[in-house]
Amino acid sequence: MATSSQDAVSINVPAVLARLRGEYMPAPELAELIEGLVGRTVADVERALILQTLAHCRGNRTTAAMMLGISVRTMRNKLRTFIEDGIAVSPALQA
Repeated sequence: MATSSQDAVSINVPAVLARLRGEYMPAPELAELIEGLVGRTVADVERALILQTLAHCRGNRTTAAMMLGISVRTMRNKLRTFIEDGIAVSPALQA
């Protein structure tokens, strides 16, 4: 998932999605989540979130896009950019 010039970013997808839905997250847990992102570019964090959500959805781009609150078209465009940048994107897995 990471290239030689980039570090992999690990994101707790369920915690991020819960936060985006407005669900309560204790302050220390939220602070820990944010602290883990400090020093990363928004592009790196976005890429990691998209790829981890896609993996969580077993490669289903439509479901991943819905979870992230983006259009399927935006998802497709982001993934195409990742591939052009040499980042591996997992294909959809069979259920």
